[in-house]
Formats: sequence, structure tokens, C-alpha cells
Amino acid sequence: MTVHITKFKAAVALVVVVLLVPATAFATHSFSDVEDGTYYTAAVEWAADKGITTGTSATTFSPDDDVTRAENVTFAYRYDQNVVQPALTELESLLPIARSAGSNVIVDNGDDPAELVSVEIVAPVAGIVQLHGFVRVDSEDGPVTPGTVWCWFEDNLGVPEQTHELWPAAEVFYSGVHDEEVVCPVSGALTVEAGTHTITFFANGPETTSFLNYQMNALFVPGGSNDYESGLVVFGE
Repeated sequence: MTVHITKFKAAVALVVVVLLVPATAFATHSFSDVEDGTYYTAAVEWAADKGITTGTSATTFSPDDDVTRAENVTFAYRYDQNVVQPALTELESLLPIARSAGSNVIVDNGDDPAELVSVEIVAPVAGIVQLHGFVRVDSEDGPVTPGTVWCWFEDNLGVPEQTHELWPAAEVFYSGVHDEEVVCPVSGALTVEAGTHTITFFANGPETTSFLNYQMNALFVPGGSNDYESGLVVFGE
């Protein structure tokens, strides 16, 4: 048995993917032989708008003509190139962006806070950057003055004078006893506009506190608004 696939049937099959793309209102028609109100009108217009079909001429679609194998595979190829691949590229830009790092950093209380690690996030749309990290705290050479260790995130928005910080993101009390280690977990979320954002993980503490290692992870989620300060965390006080 031979099954004939007409051009409007092929267009209707392709239009299923319209559910995955924003609806578009077509003000004009591409082809004079595609009438308003048919069940394939929107499908044909969508296929023409996406470059999947170019019609049988500049002004006709010939909806009742059979589709050859060459035309059928061309429709599929154009759909992949013009719809699927651009959608995958956009999806990749919205996937989580994460960065982790660890090192030994000595911080003197009288100095500026230590910049532990930074991550640059290019947000294609407005959304939320969820931030998580930790710092392990110890003293390098014997006891130090007990005190509070602070950890927080900052977003310089690509412009140094415009800084959005989550403060205090986390707090941990360090006794100052040599080799007594505490862990300062820190988390937060920043609402960001589309554009490039440099998120920096900062820490500060008692004189000659040693941040043995640390880690920062940044996750971009498109849409929403959720600026907050994380809960206070205090150990060993």
C-alpha cells in the first residue's frame, strides 16, 4: 500500500513543535493559495516563518501536492537547523553555571577582606543566581585573638561602583585556639538582570586567621526574584 503525504500533512506534523516555542501571531499570509481558516493555515505560516518551507513559488504553497522524499528530508533538515539547534543553543545558555576553588589564604583583621574566588556569569535573561559555599577556618601559627569570621558574596554587576552584596551571608565565631577548626557555611541568592555579573566570595576574620580551604558554587536560574540574606550561623561561642 502506498501512503501519499501531502505538503499540508507534512506541515501539520511539523507544527506539533509549536507547543515548544512561543506562539506567534501572523498578520499576513505567505502564500496566496493558503486560505484563512483552514486547519493547516497556522501550520503553513509557522513553517514559512521558520524557513522550513519556501513554497512551490514565491506566492504559492500548493497544499494538495504530494511531498517527495527529497522535500520531506529537506523539511526535516530545515526544522533541525532553524528551530532545534537555535533552541538547544539558547538552552545551553540557561544551564547552571558553577565554579569551585580551594586554597590557603591568610587574612589579617586590619586588612581588607580576602577575595577568595570569583565567577563570571553571563545571564541571557533576568533571573536568580543561587550561591553556596563554605570556608574552613584555622590559625596558621598558634593562637590568635578570638573573634567572628564573616563570609559573604558580592555582585559588582560589571561596574565596580555598583555592588550588590549579601551581608551578612554567614557568621562563625572562632575561638582562636591553634588547630581548632570550624566551618563557616554560606548561601544566598541574588536577583540579576540580563548581562555579565562577577560574583565574588569574600571572607574576613580575626588577626592572622587562616582560611584553610573554601568552595563556591553559583547556579543561574532564569526568571524570578529572590534576594535574601541567609540565616546566621554561629559555632563555638
